[in-house]
Amino acid sequence: MTREFLPEVEAIGNALAAEAGQYLRSINRSLEGLCESCALPVNADRSRCYQCRRHVEASLPLADRVTSLIYAVEPDTQAYLTVRNYKAPRTGPSLVQKMQELLAVSLRGHVECLVSVSGAPVDGWAIVPSRGGRPALRDLVVALARDPHQEIGITLQYDPGRRLLDPEAWVADISGDPPAHMLVIDDSWVSGASAQSVASSLKQAGVEQVSIFTVARILKTNLTEINEFVKGQLPSMEFDWRRCPWTKKGACPD
Repeated sequence: MTREFLPEVEAIGNALAAEAGQYLRSINRSLEGLCESCALPVNADRSRCYQCRRHVEASLPLADRVTSLIYAVEPDTQAYLTVRNYKAPRTGPSLVQKMQELLAVSLRGHVECLVSVSGAPVDGWAIVPSRGGRPALRDLVVALARDPHQEIGITLQYDPGRRLLDPEAWVADISGDPPAHMLVIDDSWVSGASAQSVASSLKQAGVEQVSIFTVARILKTNLTEINEFVKGQLPSMEFDWRRCPWTKKGACPD
């Protein structure tokens, strides 16, 4: 359904579409041939990509739902450079602004969609810590948060490897009763190992529901099915900030 957005979200979304709509591509989960977990293009005989299958086969508690707003193709597309370089030490303000706008239309524009889909209010949130120790993402999210006090700090205890699901490596700073529904936020999803490890750690700490949002699902054109998707379907996929990232068909829930 079409719903009304706050005027400030409308203004940000429309400006973002006008300035960056030519290179941003919204994820459309209603398409055939996408991983049901992370929306990566997969072979027709697969419902999940290799990494997401490994996560499920590990028999650890995982996030209840995962979504991303846009696709970003490595190594040199503008979308990819935005989500990679916004946190660089000497980045330009335009990249930071674009990331802030992408986060704003998602976190301010569609958080009620997540509440509707999950059946529970979001009463806690966490940032997947940068391995380089850069706080850029957290700074942007705190500026957008309705209640910064709902943040749950996540500490990386040791390096588990970039593609290994290891909830023991991540420790959540939860004192007292854990939140019932937490939103885990990251700038990009490559293998999903870090975000799912954080989600698994939160679940083991007593959080009932965990939802993961990342700004971009990164595409590497090293597999035939991904390369074909990038050359075939992706160029015709328009950017629509109103498209709900939490529903398969993209319509905001009632």
